[in-house]
Amino acid sequence: MTTPFRRLLVIAAVLLGWVSNVLSDEPNNINAWMIYTTIQSCQLAAAESVRQDVDGLSAEHAKKLGALHEHWEAKMKDFRKANRKPTEEQITRLYDELTADILSVIKPPQLARLQQIQFQCDGPAKVVVMHPASSIIFGLSEETQKKIFSIEMKYQHQLAEASFKNISPTSPKRQTDPPEIVKLRQDRNNEALDLMTQPQRDAWEKLIGQPLAAPLRDTNGKRVHPKVISLP
Repeated sequence: MTTPFRRLLVIAAVLLGWVSNVLSDEPNNINAWMIYTTIQSCQLAAAESVRQDVDGLSAEHAKKLGALHEHWEAKMKDFRKANRKPTEEQITRLYDELTADILSVIKPPQLARLQQIQFQCDGPAKVVVMHPASSIIFGLSEETQKKIFSIEMKYQHQLAEASFKNISPTSPKRQTDPPEIVKLRQDRNNEALDLMTQPQRDAWEKLIGQPLAAPLRDTNGKRVHPKVISLP
């Protein structure tokens, strides 16, 4: 296995284990998951399509949220080094601090909408696998959860492999993801949704709110997050 491909697999594994294996040993710690979701949602404001979607969100807000994203990414890196097994109290305090920082820039409804879009970006398979309350939110059986976990792991490997194949120093910057990668995301999401009953699908739609179909890129064309066009 080549080194770049191995790195991609490591990144995928880190993303999947960010909450359960690094932040906390408690599988039902919803604040740990929401820390991840909230930090990642900050970067979404860089996309003009998101600012058009979120009422009152401006370019100035995006700049401040971008700075908070960088600050909290660094802060969480230090936190993970210092706290291999943090307590519930530590995680709750951390989430409260993060939320306060963001709400000093934007309003609660704006943050809630950014979180919805972040859930859309993650897709149903990843949310079911990583969200500590997914069994409650969706009413999933243990068997269905295991099947969706298998789907997520299968596609993480395939996406890493496809991404590696499309990496080239001489390739021009892409304004869209390669069709192969978009299709893999679509297949992953569809397979997960196919395992859900209609009430469970309704719960997913409630969690993500109004779908955002526009590309998530800043004014310079730089991708700020995987496109949600992959969603069904």
